[in-house]
Amino acid sequence: MATNDQIITSFNATIAAIAEDINGKQALDADLTALANASASDSLYYRVSPGVWAPVTLGSGLSFSGGVLSATAIVAAWILSTGFWNDSGVWNDAASWID
Repeated sequence: MATNDQIITSFNATIAAIAEDINGKQALDADLTALANASASDSLYYRVSPGVWAPVTLGSGLSFSGGVLSATAIVAAWILSTGFWNDSGVWNDAASWID
């Protein structure tokens, strides 16, 4: 049977090993913890404040499913009409739409 001194020595060695394992690890992060606890599936999230994230509510003309954000034809046509994107879906140079 182990003596008290042996038990204490073994306990101290275990605590020292645990402390060494913990050193240099990433500290607890409120944002990562909040996202880890997010329960809505097939959703986009936005940061409300530090440590607080909420699902995005999409307005009319937009949908998000299977990781794909989509716009209805009406919204897509409006986006193209702004001149920000060309007919190929490529962002126009700022010089092409600012007078």
